Amino acid sequence: MSLSFKQLAPSDVREMEEVKHLFEQMYLHFSRHGLLMPLAPGGATLWMESVKPALNRISCLAVGVSGNKVVGFAFASIRFSEDHIGKNKTGNIQYLFVMPEFQKKGIGKKLAEELETWLKLKEVSSIELHAVIHNEQALRFWNKHGYVREAIQFRKMIKNVQE
Repeated sequence: MSLSFKQLAPSDVREMEEVKHLFEQMYLHFSRHGLLMPLAPGGATLWMESVKPALNRISCLAVGVSGNKVVGFAFASIRFSEDHIGKNKTGNIQYLFVMPEFQKKGIGKKLAEELETWLKLKEVSSIELHAVIHNEQALRFWNKHGYVREAIQFRKMIKNVQE
């Protein structure tokens, strides 16, 4: 299996379309592991359009490709922490997803490394991320790669978001 990795630019239209489909699969996976907020109709397209303008400036979208097919993606952005904790430049890994049939082949590790390298070049002081609470595979993955649990997020649903 031949694998390649690259950071996407807004001009990588074909790969971005494939990432949108993976984004939808990722949200289905998240919902099976406890995520309460579903992806809105057209949410993958909305997300992609929102990230394009900042790509390779304050955000990075990396993909893993097998043959001519995108089989995984990872997305990170840069933000500044609040003033009272130093207003540090912080990396935020927002998404990392590999198609189930391509997992356990080092693709997730390589995508995480691509983001970490990019974030270090942007001189962040730390990298943070969220994982869905019952996604034990993701929790083990991030622990194995040097990330430690720091906080737990709670949510109380007030109304059905499908209404």
